[in-house]
Amino acid sequence: QADMGSSSSSSEYATVKIGSKSLFDLGRGTGSIYTSNSNCIRDYKTKTMSASEFNANHDTVTIVVDPTYSVGTFCGDDKGTVTVSYTRVCPTTPAPVATTPAPVASPTRNENGGTGGDPHFTTWNNKEHFEYHGQCDLTLVKDADFAAGLGLDIQIRTKIVRYWSYIKNVAIKIGNDILEIEGSVDADDADAHYWINFEYQGDLDTFADFPVTQKLPSTYKRRYIIDLSSKYPGASIVVQLYKEFVRVQFNGDQSVFGNTVGLLGDYKTGELLARDGSTELTDFAEFGDEWQVLPSEPKIFHEVAHPQFPELCIKPEDPRG
Repeated sequence: QADMGSSSSSSEYATVKIGSKSLFDLGRGTGSIYTSNSNCIRDYKTKTMSASEFNANHDTVTIVVDPTYSVGTFCGDDKGTVTVSYTRVCPTTPAPVATTPAPVASPTRNENGGTGGDPHFTTWNNKEHFEYHGQCDLTLVKDADFAAGLGLDIQIRTKIVRYWSYIKNVAIKIGNDILEIEGSVDADDADAHYWINFEYQGDLDTFADFPVTQKLPSTYKRRYIIDLSSKYPGASIVVQLYKEFVRVQFNGDQSVFGNTVGLLGDYKTGELLARDGSTELTDFAEFGDEWQVLPSEPKIFHEVAHPQFPELCIKPEDPRG
């Protein structure tokens, strides 16, 4: 608040600057009359600028009262406050910067689940983050009605390394086509290790009539992008490899993955549901065991690996002995 003229005809004002860059003027007849003194006003404004613009001028913040017009002394508690706030957006999007905190919109629900690492699972609706370290074939997601009845079945194969496990292979079945992808422990191995309909390194321009793009940022990193846009605009299934580690990510909303079941839980709630579709499991080890691939389900890996149900998933060693 300051005695910079509460009249709409007043020319008294103060300029707010960051470095040498003028942001805006306070006063000039704008603002609201200070309730305890009609000669005083409160005025505020905000300014948004690019990250590069802010970085170039952020060294000092000043308030300069225009000397051309006399500014009275009716307000004994004259003061000005400038608040500089910013929001960082990763990885490359410049963050908006404002001199006063900007209103924040209600966050949209992150519905995309996925899995990766050793292995970590994020359920639909981002409700649960958990680990499961059994070695076996597991149903990540499946939906018999996917893409107007083509059907979707994604299975992962885990491998134990003493106290923990990781996802070694992923097999994706859409319609009658199967794509299996595997990483490599050799950091210098730049070859693509995949099987299309059980053929090693077969033609992979498309899979189940969906375009497939491969990207190789380095010899030990590879990405396979299955573009589902012909059925679901903007949707995709992404398999990322880091050496021998396999990660699976899903990009799409309820219209794409809303009817799936498996290790990513119930789409609408993120709850960890058993195969009966109603029993909620709270023990992560029990939940993982629940979704071991059964003999009644398709075998979509190019070779059979131990164990297979009814032999249960192998558990890692207890590090405490």
